[in-house]
Amino acid sequence: MIDKIPHEHRVLTIKEVANVLKVSVQTVKNYIYQGKIKSFKTPGGQHRILESEMNKKLDPSFVNRDMETAGVELKGNDLKELMDVSALIVRAIVRAIEGKEIPLFLGHSIRVAKLCKQIGWDMGFKDEKIDLLNMAGLLHDIGKLNVDDAILSKTEKLTRDEYKELKRHPQFGSEMVEDVEYLQIFSPIIKHHHEWYNGMGYPEGLKEGAIPLNAQIVGLVEAFDVIRCKNKAKGKKNIQDSIDEIKKFENIQFASNLVGVLENVAKKEIQQC
Repeated sequence: MIDKIPHEHRVLTIKEVANVLKVSVQTVKNYIYQGKIKSFKTPGGQHRILESEMNKKLDPSFVNRDMETAGVELKGNDLKELMDVSALIVRAIVRAIEGKEIPLFLGHSIRVAKLCKQIGWDMGFKDEKIDLLNMAGLLHDIGKLNVDDAILSKTEKLTRDEYKELKRHPQFGSEMVEDVEYLQIFSPIIKHHHEWYNGMGYPEGLKEGAIPLNAQIVGLVEAFDVIRCKNKAKGKKNIQDSIDEIKKFENIQFASNLVGVLENVAKKEIQQC
Protein backbone atom coordinates (compact mmCIF):
# COMPACT_ATOMS: atom_id res chain seq x y z
CA MET A 1 0.00 0.00 0.00
CA ILE A 2 2.96 2.33 0.32
CA ASP A 3 2.80 3.16 -3.40
CA LYS A 4 -0.51 4.98 -2.78
CA ILE A 5 0.99 7.41 -0.27
CA PRO A 6 0.98 10.91 -1.82
CA HIS A 7 4.45 12.21 -2.71
CA GLU A 8 4.20 15.09 -0.26
CA HIS A 9 3.85 12.63 2.64
CA ARG A 10 6.54 10.15 1.64
CA VAL A 11 9.42 9.90 4.09
CA LEU A 12 12.95 9.42 2.81
CA THR A 13 16.09 8.24 4.56
CA ILE A 14 19.33 10.18 4.23
CA LYS A 15 20.68 7.48 1.91
CA GLU A 16 17.62 7.75 -0.35
CA VAL A 17 18.02 11.52 -0.56
CA ALA A 18 21.72 11.08 -1.33
CA ASN A 19 20.83 8.73 -4.19
CA VAL A 20 18.36 11.26 -5.62
CA LEU A 21 20.85 14.12 -5.46
CA LYS A 22 23.79 11.90 -6.50
CA VAL A 23 25.90 13.05 -3.55
CA SER A 24 27.34 11.30 -0.52
CA VAL A 25 25.43 10.57 2.68
CA GLN A 26 27.74 12.98 4.53
CA THR A 27 26.82 15.73 2.07
CA VAL A 28 23.12 15.28 2.82
CA LYS A 29 23.88 15.45 6.54
CA ASN A 30 25.72 18.69 5.92
CA TYR A 31 22.70 20.08 4.05
CA ILE A 32 20.59 19.26 7.10
CA TYR A 33 23.03 20.92 9.51
CA GLN A 34 23.22 23.98 7.23
CA GLY A 35 19.43 24.25 7.05
CA LYS A 36 19.25 23.54 3.32
CA ILE A 37 17.04 20.52 4.00
CA LYS A 38 14.59 20.29 6.90
CA SER A 39 14.46 16.93 8.61
CA PHE A 40 12.93 15.30 11.65
CA LYS A 41 14.21 12.48 13.84
CA THR A 42 12.70 9.10 14.52
CA PRO A 43 12.44 7.84 18.13
CA GLY A 44 15.69 6.05 17.42
CA GLY A 45 17.42 9.32 16.53
CA GLN A 46 17.61 8.78 12.76
CA HIS A 47 17.05 11.70 10.37
CA ARG A 48 14.06 11.44 8.05
CA ILE A 49 13.05 13.87 5.30
CA LEU A 50 9.67 14.49 3.71
CA GLU A 51 9.93 14.31 -0.07
CA SER A 52 7.87 17.48 -0.34
CA GLU A 53 10.33 19.30 1.93
CA MET A 54 13.28 18.26 -0.16
CA ASN A 55 11.65 19.38 -3.41
CA LYS A 56 10.50 22.67 -1.86
CA LYS A 57 13.78 23.63 -0.25
CA LEU A 58 16.13 22.65 -3.08
CA ASP A 59 16.11 24.43 -6.40
CA PRO A 60 15.41 21.91 -9.18
CA SER A 61 18.51 23.09 -11.04
CA PHE A 62 20.54 21.95 -8.03
CA VAL A 63 18.82 18.58 -7.82
CA ASN A 64 19.41 17.98 -11.52
CA ARG A 65 22.76 19.71 -11.71
CA ASP A 66 24.98 18.50 -14.51
CA MET A 67 28.64 17.71 -14.29
CA GLU A 68 29.72 20.89 -15.99
CA THR A 69 28.06 23.41 -13.68
CA ALA A 70 28.40 21.59 -10.37
CA GLY A 71 31.49 23.54 -9.38
CA VAL A 72 30.12 27.05 -9.75
CA GLU A 73 27.90 26.73 -6.66
CA LEU A 74 30.87 27.08 -4.37
CA LYS A 75 31.42 30.79 -3.84
CA GLY A 76 32.72 33.22 -1.27
CA ASN A 77 33.76 31.61 2.01
CA ASP A 78 33.03 28.08 0.81
CA LEU A 79 35.33 28.41 -2.19
CA LYS A 80 38.05 30.10 -0.14
CA GLU A 81 37.89 27.26 2.39
CA LEU A 82 38.14 24.73 -0.41
CA MET A 83 41.22 26.31 -1.86
CA ASP A 84 42.99 27.25 1.37
CA VAL A 85 42.43 24.01 3.27
CA SER A 86 42.93 21.63 0.36
CA ALA A 87 45.79 23.13 -1.65
CA LEU A 88 48.68 22.12 0.61
CA ILE A 89 47.31 18.62 1.14
CA VAL A 90 46.73 18.12 -2.56
CA ARG A 91 50.24 19.29 -3.42
CA ALA A 92 51.69 16.82 -0.91
CA ILE A 93 49.67 13.99 -2.45
CA VAL A 94 50.75 15.01 -5.93
CA ARG A 95 54.40 14.93 -4.91
CA ALA A 96 53.88 11.45 -3.47
CA ILE A 97 52.38 10.22 -6.73
CA GLU A 98 55.05 11.76 -8.93
CA GLY A 99 57.73 10.29 -6.70
CA LYS A 100 56.60 6.87 -7.89
CA GLU A 101 56.79 7.71 -11.59
CA ILE A 102 59.75 8.09 -13.90
CA PRO A 103 61.64 11.39 -13.34
CA LEU A 104 60.78 12.58 -16.86
CA PHE A 105 57.37 13.84 -15.71
CA LEU A 106 58.32 15.33 -12.35
CA GLY A 107 56.19 18.41 -11.71
CA HIS A 108 53.57 17.34 -14.26
CA SER A 109 50.45 18.09 -12.19
CA ILE A 110 51.69 21.50 -11.06
CA ARG A 111 52.42 22.47 -14.67
CA VAL A 112 49.02 21.19 -15.77
CA ALA A 113 47.32 23.21 -13.04
CA LYS A 114 49.16 26.40 -14.00
CA LEU A 115 48.42 26.08 -17.71
CA CYS A 116 44.78 25.25 -17.00
CA LYS A 117 44.52 28.52 -15.06
CA GLN A 118 46.03 30.43 -17.95
CA ILE A 119 43.54 28.88 -20.35
CA GLY A 120 40.69 29.79 -18.00
CA TRP A 121 41.84 33.41 -17.98
CA ASP A 122 42.17 33.43 -21.76
CA MET A 123 38.64 32.04 -22.13
CA GLY A 124 37.23 34.71 -19.83
CA PHE A 125 36.22 32.43 -16.97
CA LYS A 126 35.25 33.98 -13.64
CA ASP A 127 37.74 33.76 -10.78
CA GLU A 128 35.84 30.90 -9.11
CA LYS A 129 36.02 28.70 -12.20
CA ILE A 130 39.68 29.55 -12.75
CA ASP A 131 40.47 28.45 -9.19
CA LEU A 132 38.52 25.26 -9.78
CA LEU A 133 40.46 24.57 -12.97
CA ASN A 134 43.71 25.04 -11.09
CA MET A 135 42.71 22.55 -8.40
CA ALA A 136 41.38 20.12 -11.01
CA GLY A 137 44.78 20.22 -12.70
CA LEU A 138 46.46 19.31 -9.43
CA LEU A 139 44.01 16.52 -8.68
CA HIS A 140 43.55 14.91 -12.09
CA ASP A 141 46.00 12.03 -11.54
CA ILE A 142 45.26 11.41 -7.86
CA GLY A 143 43.84 7.99 -8.74
CA LYS A 144 47.37 6.80 -9.53
CA LEU A 145 47.77 6.34 -5.78
CA ASN A 146 45.80 3.11 -6.29
CA VAL A 147 47.90 1.92 -9.24
CA ASP A 148 50.76 -0.53 -8.68
CA ASP A 149 54.05 1.33 -8.20
CA ALA A 150 55.77 -1.09 -10.58
CA ILE A 151 53.47 0.06 -13.38
CA LEU A 152 54.00 3.75 -12.65
CA SER A 153 57.78 3.45 -12.53
CA LYS A 154 58.17 1.13 -15.52
CA THR A 155 60.29 2.66 -18.30
CA GLU A 156 59.60 -0.08 -20.86
CA LYS A 157 56.37 -0.35 -22.82
CA LEU A 158 53.48 -1.52 -20.64
CA THR A 159 51.87 -4.88 -21.28
CA ARG A 160 48.19 -4.99 -22.23
CA ASP A 161 47.20 -5.91 -18.67
CA GLU A 162 49.41 -3.20 -17.17
CA TYR A 163 47.95 -0.56 -19.47
CA LYS A 164 44.45 -1.77 -18.61
CA GLU A 165 45.27 -1.28 -14.92
CA LEU A 166 46.74 2.19 -15.53
CA LYS A 167 43.57 3.22 -17.38
CA ARG A 168 41.61 2.70 -14.18
CA HIS A 169 43.21 5.71 -12.50
CA PRO A 170 40.47 8.22 -13.56
CA GLN A 171 37.82 6.03 -11.95
CA PHE A 172 39.99 5.49 -8.87
CA GLY A 173 40.52 9.24 -8.51
CA SER A 174 36.86 10.05 -9.01
CA GLU A 175 35.88 7.64 -6.25
CA MET A 176 38.58 8.97 -3.91
CA VAL A 177 37.20 12.52 -3.93
CA GLU A 178 33.52 11.62 -4.10
CA ASP A 179 33.06 11.42 -0.33
CA VAL A 180 35.16 14.47 0.49
CA GLU A 181 32.76 17.39 0.92
CA TYR A 182 34.86 20.11 -0.70
CA LEU A 183 36.38 17.89 -3.39
CA GLN A 184 33.22 16.26 -4.78
CA ILE A 185 32.93 18.85 -7.54
CA PHE A 186 36.16 17.54 -9.04
CA SER A 187 34.91 13.97 -9.36
CA PRO A 188 33.54 14.26 -12.93
CA ILE A 189 36.60 16.21 -14.10
CA ILE A 190 38.96 13.55 -12.77
CA LYS A 191 36.81 10.73 -14.12
CA HIS A 192 36.52 12.08 -17.66
CA HIS A 193 39.85 13.78 -18.39
CA HIS A 194 40.82 10.87 -20.66
CA GLU A 195 37.66 10.94 -22.77
CA TRP A 196 38.18 11.74 -26.46
CA TYR A 197 36.23 14.29 -28.49
CA ASN A 198 35.30 11.54 -30.98
CA GLY A 199 34.09 9.16 -28.24
CA MET A 200 37.07 6.79 -28.36
CA GLY A 201 38.43 7.66 -24.91
CA TYR A 202 37.81 6.17 -21.49
CA PRO A 203 36.28 5.29 -19.05
CA GLU A 204 32.80 5.86 -20.57
CA GLY A 205 33.42 6.76 -24.19
CA LEU A 206 31.78 10.18 -23.90
CA LYS A 207 32.06 12.45 -26.93
CA GLU A 208 31.93 16.13 -27.84
CA GLY A 209 29.72 18.21 -25.53
CA ALA A 210 28.94 15.25 -23.28
CA ILE A 211 32.46 15.57 -21.88
CA PRO A 212 32.56 18.24 -19.14
CA LEU A 213 34.38 21.31 -20.44
CA ASN A 214 36.76 21.37 -17.48
CA ALA A 215 37.64 17.73 -18.14
CA GLN A 216 38.33 18.56 -21.79
CA ILE A 217 40.68 21.36 -20.76
CA VAL A 218 42.55 19.24 -18.21
CA GLY A 219 42.85 16.34 -20.67
CA LEU A 220 44.23 18.60 -23.39
CA VAL A 221 46.75 20.29 -21.11
CA GLU A 222 47.85 16.97 -19.62
CA ALA A 223 48.51 15.50 -23.07
CA PHE A 224 50.40 18.63 -24.11
CA ASP A 225 52.64 18.49 -21.02
CA VAL A 226 53.43 14.79 -21.59
CA ILE A 227 54.33 15.48 -25.23
CA ARG A 228 56.35 18.54 -24.23
CA CYS A 229 58.41 16.58 -21.69
CA LYS A 230 59.07 13.71 -24.10
CA ASN A 231 60.13 16.13 -26.82
CA LYS A 232 62.49 17.97 -24.49
CA ALA A 233 64.05 14.66 -23.51
CA LYS A 234 64.73 14.12 -27.23
CA GLY A 235 66.27 17.56 -27.54
CA LYS A 236 63.22 19.08 -29.27
CA LYS A 237 62.76 22.22 -27.18
CA ASN A 238 60.62 24.24 -29.59
CA ILE A 239 57.14 24.60 -28.14
CA GLN A 240 55.66 24.63 -31.62
CA ASP A 241 56.81 21.04 -32.15
CA SER A 242 54.62 19.91 -29.25
CA ILE A 243 51.70 22.07 -30.39
CA ASP A 244 51.93 20.60 -33.88
CA GLU A 245 51.64 17.09 -32.42
CA ILE A 246 48.52 18.13 -30.49
CA LYS A 247 47.03 19.62 -33.67
CA LYS A 248 47.13 16.20 -35.33
CA PHE A 249 44.35 15.19 -32.94
CA GLU A 250 42.03 18.17 -33.40
CA ASN A 251 38.38 17.01 -33.35
CA ILE A 252 39.65 13.49 -32.73
CA GLN A 253 40.97 13.60 -29.18
CA PHE A 254 40.57 17.34 -28.54
CA ALA A 255 38.07 20.03 -29.52
CA SER A 256 39.54 22.28 -32.18
CA ASN A 257 38.61 25.51 -30.41
CA LEU A 258 40.43 24.43 -27.24
CA VAL A 259 43.54 23.52 -29.21
CA GLY A 260 43.55 27.07 -30.57
CA VAL A 261 43.36 28.51 -27.06
CA LEU A 262 46.16 26.21 -25.89
CA GLU A 263 48.40 27.33 -28.73
CA ASN A 264 47.91 31.00 -27.85
CA VAL A 265 48.50 30.47 -24.14
CA ALA A 266 51.28 27.87 -24.22
CA LYS A 267 53.64 30.03 -26.23
CA LYS A 268 53.51 32.65 -23.48
CA GLU A 269 53.11 30.70 -20.27
CA ILE A 270 54.79 27.30 -20.55
CA GLN A 271 57.19 26.38 -17.72
CA GLN A 272 60.26 24.22 -17.90
CA CYS A 273 59.78 20.49 -17.49
